[in-house]
Amino acid sequence: MTSREDTHLFCGEITQTLMANIECWEEHSGDIFKELRKAIAGVADACANTAMRIIAGARATRRRSRR
Repeated sequence: MTSREDTHLFCGEITQTLMANIECWEEHSGDIFKELRKAIAGVADACANTAMRIIAGARATRRRSRR
């Protein structure tokens, strides 16, 4: 399994809500699950970090508009 920095779950503008569901199925056990867990953890981290940046930006915008 390869990892690419330019691979996205979603790339575009969102005005309301984005929800995603990633399901991975493998018939046999083995080393692929270790790599799969690592890749999914990377996606989860990227989503969490992006959400935190969006929330921080929204809070900063609200503070500026109150002035």
